[in-house]
Amino acid sequence: MERQEANRLENSRLDAQTRQEIQEHLQDLSTRIQEVKKRLHAHIEQHETRKSPCALLISRPWIAELSAARRLSELVDIKRFKTVKQLVAHAGLAPEERSSGTSVRGKAFIGKSGRSRLRKALYMCAVASTHDPAIRAFAQRLRQRGKLAKVVLTTVMRKLLHMLYSILKSENPYDPTKVFPGGVALASIPEEEVAA
Repeated sequence: MERQEANRLENSRLDAQTRQEIQEHLQDLSTRIQEVKKRLHAHIEQHETRKSPCALLISRPWIAELSAARRLSELVDIKRFKTVKQLVAHAGLAPEERSSGTSVRGKAFIGKSGRSRLRKALYMCAVASTHDPAIRAFAQRLRQRGKLAKVVLTTVMRKLLHMLYSILKSENPYDPTKVFPGGVALASIPEEEVAA
C-alpha cells in the first residue's frame, strides 16, 4: 500500500490538498510499518523457538527479519518434514506430469497443491536472490541449458527451499560453499544477464 500511495503522489494532475493528504497517509503508513516491525522483533525475541531459527535464516544475505518470520510462519516446524522432498511438496514446488497411458504426454509443471503463500514468498526471494553471485551463476547455467525464464525462476525457488531446509535442519548458518560445492566462477556472469 505504501508503494501504491507513492505512485499516486507522482501523478502531476493532483491538486495541492490531495497531495497533502497522500503525504500524510504515507507518513502514517510508514509509522505503522515501523510499529509492526518493532512488535514482530519483540515477539521473536520473546520466543526461543522462533529466535534461533530466525537468526539462522537471517544469516542468508537475501533474507531479512520480516522475510524470515514469514517463512517460519508458513513452515511452522521444520522437524515435521522428514525429507526435503516433503517440504517441496508442502510448498507446491514438486513437478507434476500430464500423461494418460501411452498416447498423451504433456510438459511437467508445478501443481496448484501446497501452500500458495509460501510459494509467493519464495518467488519474491528468488527474484531478490538473483543479485547473489552464487544464485546468479546457478540461474545462468540453467539458461545455458536452454531452460525458459519461468522454469529457471521455479528452479531457483526450489533451490532456495532446499537451502532453507538445510539451514534450519542442521542449525548451522548459511555457507555458500556447501550449497554450491566446487566453487563457481561467480564474477564471470554480469548481473544484467540474469533477469527474473
